[in-house]
Amino acid sequence: MALERFRAPALPIPNAEYDQRTMTDIIRALRLYFNQLDSLTPNQAESYRADNFYGGEFDGTVMTANNVATSTLTATYSNVSSMMSEFIRSNGFLGGNFVGGTFMGTRFYGNEIAGNGNGIILPSASFQDNTSQFGSTVYPSPISFTQVDYTNQIILDDTTASFTGDRTATTLTVSAITGTLTVGSHLFGTGYETGVVTGSVTNNILNVTAVTSGTLVVGNYLTGAIAMPAGTRIAALLTGSGGVGTYLLNVPDGSTFSIASTTVTVYGVYITNQLTGTLGAAGTYSTSTSGNLASRAMTSRQTSRIRTLVAGVYSLTWSGQFSNLNNAAQDINVWIRINNVDFPGTNGVVSLQARKSLGVPTKVISGWNYFINLNANDYVEFWWLPESTDVSLAALPAVTGTPTAYPSTASMIATVGFVSGLSSPSNLPGFIKIAPISATGFGQIGTVIVNTTNTI
Repeated sequence: MALERFRAPALPIPNAEYDQRTMTDIIRALRLYFNQLDSLTPNQAESYRADNFYGGEFDGTVMTANNVATSTLTATYSNVSSMMSEFIRSNGFLGGNFVGGTFMGTRFYGNEIAGNGNGIILPSASFQDNTSQFGSTVYPSPISFTQVDYTNQIILDDTTASFTGDRTATTLTVSAITGTLTVGSHLFGTGYETGVVTGSVTNNILNVTAVTSGTLVVGNYLTGAIAMPAGTRIAALLTGSGGVGTYLLNVPDGSTFSIASTTVTVYGVYITNQLTGTLGAAGTYSTSTSGNLASRAMTSRQTSRIRTLVAGVYSLTWSGQFSNLNNAAQDINVWIRINNVDFPGTNGVVSLQARKSLGVPTKVISGWNYFINLNANDYVEFWWLPESTDVSLAALPAVTGTPTAYPSTASMIATVGFVSGLSSPSNLPGFIKIAPISATGFGQIGTVIVNTTNTI
């Protein structure tokens, strides 16, 4: 084993004739040197080079070795051909084989990871909307989501606005706005409540025990006398059908919460169209309910943003259930925005045939996939623009019966999956970005063919 920058002691120059004191000094220096080599306590060296390293724990900056066997390894950079350890923490690992219990690191570069894949968890998420959505034919609008099906390092986020507004019948006049107000945005403010109930929440299940006013529906936003997470919405009806009963709640970041029985205020009024003004800014809007309300401070919220907490290349897939009640064929434009900026080349056109008959719409489900680069805390949104207000993203109820039965239909579904990192780290050689691959088996990777011509 070579210990770099660990040097033998400078020995005294012996006298021409035998001298007991000189010999004692030489022996003491040698004894101290060999004691350091033989000691089990840490050696004071800058780095170690060895064919094999055996020990309980290694903590350092750089390790280069053929074989490492240790219970704990902590290093900034590791370059080994074979490693066996119960726990590894490293900023960079460059090697051939890793067999162990836990690896924690920012980057891994190597030829093989031995395992069945059951412990590999990458950023991914699935979202859906269980309400019918309508868009403007002039002003584009984002598509929202009411339910988090699964999320890891990817969350839903809200488009919000604060403004002054007054309403005459269904026309809301907006001024002094901060933020963005879009078709589908729900309104918060005195006079815009649609219900008041009493209930408790246990792990995102709302149990309504009394109804003071109004009816609960999927998509309603809730606030409580005991604080609820911002953006809490009703995602699905359980035993309740608008009154007493239970309801599934959704929190944009996918978290769960519980609160004791309290007064819950329900907000269900939303923007159905923008009539005048710049997109999302001051102007006039139509609302889903009617009534005269004097000027007052208001806020709005729409859960449309999909935010990634980890930088990477992501696969973004969506499908929408479109419906057309118009007696003519209609086109719908759908595209994505990243950080509120239209992403070039992402628009697609969905064409719907005319309705089947009066009151009976034509329905088409459509969708496609994107590969996009996203930094940490970037967000992506789906935006759409239909040709007619008779076109909608339709949420359809389940059909029960014997033998004809099938589940409900979400108006919109989006899935997001991590594909690879954005770039090669500066302290590692260039590596290959691998596209999503098919896997055979349960948690085990089968035969894979990878194009390695495009490297960075």
